Amino acid sequence: MVGRNIPGAAPRDADKPERVKRKHRRAERGLIVAETLASLACLLDGAAPESLEPLWRLTLKNEFHDILPGSSIREVYADAERELDEVSAAAAERQARTLAALVALARAAGLTTPC
Repeated sequence: MVGRNIPGAAPRDADKPERVKRKHRRAERGLIVAETLASLACLLDGAAPESLEPLWRLTLKNEFHDILPGSSIREVYADAERELDEVSAAAAERQARTLAALVALARAAGLTTPC
């Protein structure tokens, strides 16, 4: 496993690359869903969606060739985990806001049915 043969690395450091990979994928998926919902809302009401570019840039920065393969230092993984958590949280917030807007649009158009 990555990190086991690095002098001074604690055994628990070996799972950091895997955690970063999972968080990276979660951030990507969150942004993709947020973009999809924003595009749908834009099609329905014509309002331009907020840009997700800053969040994408932060996600892409954490694809650096030393981060995802597991050959970086401990501090880099701590930063990457924190930043990717921030991206995931921001993407989830955008999703929730856009879903609320879509529900409001559907209700205003009389498209809702009782469940």
